[in-house]
Amino acid sequence: MQYLQGWLVGEENTTGVLVPFELAVRVGTNQVTSSGPVSCDVMSSFHLGIWSTQLLLHRNGITYTPSDFHLHLPLHQTKGFGPSCRLSFAHAVISAFVSTSSTTHDTVLTGDLNLCGDVLPVGGLLNKVNAACAVGFKSIIVPDAQPEAINGVVRIRHLQDLLEG
Repeated sequence: MQYLQGWLVGEENTTGVLVPFELAVRVGTNQVTSSGPVSCDVMSSFHLGIWSTQLLLHRNGITYTPSDFHLHLPLHQTKGFGPSCRLSFAHAVISAFVSTSSTTHDTVLTGDLNLCGDVLPVGGLLNKVNAACAVGFKSIIVPDAQPEAINGVVRIRHLQDLLEG
């Protein structure tokens, strides 16, 4: 079983918000479950992160073993919605299957994602980056297509960029 932790970066009333999440992955039958205050919107984003990662692994000749995924949001009251969590979810799933993932515990990711693995822009990026910097994240990964000019962020176009480091 793999146990991973990550952060979702959102925005509430023009303020950036960080929400921790936990992911457990074990060999199984592709069952996806959740606990905590996980909305239908967040679960849909989690599913998309899993599916786009499966396609990425297949395209790169990396063996994907059918697995069960459990997403847990440990906070009691989380108002999660929107697509900016998809990149972070996909990164956690990639990390469960590829031990050479280039990012570490001091990295936060925010970005939308499509099934093909393209990383798409999100709203409120400046507030999200400011919130991540304020709590000490050293590396912030954002979509390359974001129009904002922000120093100190890593921009990516595709999930493939996470594999290549």
